[in-house]
Amino acid sequence: MPILPGLETFEGPVVHTAKWNKEYDLRGLNVAVVGNGCSGSQVVPAVIDEVSSLTQFIRFYNDSKGDKLREERASRSRKYITENAPERYWPLLTPGYDLGCRRRILDNHYIRSLRSPRMKLVKDSISQVDSKSVVTASGDKYPVDFVILATGFEFTQWKADSVIGRRGKSLKQLWDDRGGIGAYKTVAMNEFPNMFYLLGPNSGSGHTSVLFAIECSVNLVVRIARPILQRQASIVEVRKGAEVEWCDTIQTALSKTVLTRSCSNQYTDPKNGWNFFSYPFSSLSFWVGTRFPTMKHWEYR
Repeated sequence: MPILPGLETFEGPVVHTAKWNKEYDLRGLNVAVVGNGCSGSQVVPAVIDEVSSLTQFIRFYNDSKGDKLREERASRSRKYITENAPERYWPLLTPGYDLGCRRRILDNHYIRSLRSPRMKLVKDSISQVDSKSVVTASGDKYPVDFVILATGFEFTQWKADSVIGRRGKSLKQLWDDRGGIGAYKTVAMNEFPNMFYLLGPNSGSGHTSVLFAIECSVNLVVRIARPILQRQASIVEVRKGAEVEWCDTIQTALSKTVLTRSCSNQYTDPKNGWNFFSYPFSSLSFWVGTRFPTMKHWEYR
């Protein structure tokens, strides 16, 4: 949940898109949508025809420049905006940061929704939420009956402080010592035997379903854990050298991409530039790496 001053005083419903209930009745209401990413672009066209008014508050808006190929793709996207969206919204719909810094949003009738007389797109940041309104930094006040939070999800949900390894060191301490959050093949860490992550560090992709990453990781974990399940061993642990080499490879590859090189996003530690979320290679590479494990990288005891 985002931190919005005064949100607890709002008298109407406050709903995150992840907890949406199809029974919500928005007919005749003044609705505020906080966020302009993938979730926001989906919820707006889904409700615009029901509401009395809909005000969408943009959360991210940056500036930068892309290389030739990226600029060609970005130019194509800008052309789509200018041909389909109301002109007054062109500056708000055309980010300046490099293509790929954030997830690309496919238009699911969102642009068409912007032409509705009920719709207003606002760049001004939210400074306060009152009992029946949203106040922006410039002092504008918008009457609101229902708040929809299209603000995405937490990417650092790993409970690193409470997980203690075989040497008495917490997972957070281990990651601090190594310079950043990481895991071999996104699922395992040395010093933490018989422990596996699903949707672990660097398993994220902006172009493939998260279910694909989960399924691949499950396949790998099942293969690695099979000797344990068959009682042929009691402990399995990834070797430190293999983990360090994997994490170094991931970070080196990411350093050459837009995800780390030229844009600021929620995937990167601002203190050192370590990207703990993104997988820099293809989906095929991820599948092969989890489908055919390198068994010498694992130690059984």
